[in-house]
Amino acid sequence: MSTNEIAVIVNGKELPEKGEVKAGVTRVPARALAEALGAKVVWDKEANAVRITI
Repeated sequence: MSTNEIAVIVNGKELPEKGEVKAGVTRVPARALAEALGAKVVWDKEANAVRITI
């Protein structure tokens, strides 16, 4: 399987965190992407989940 790093660009600005394409699947850093879009991101320890609120 090959992995390729990709730029993540939101509203014309490149995020410092990179995404990747691995085995035909594109992955982006959820926190960085959500925060760049103005969302609030919190870790819910009890539910073992990330909560993103726009």
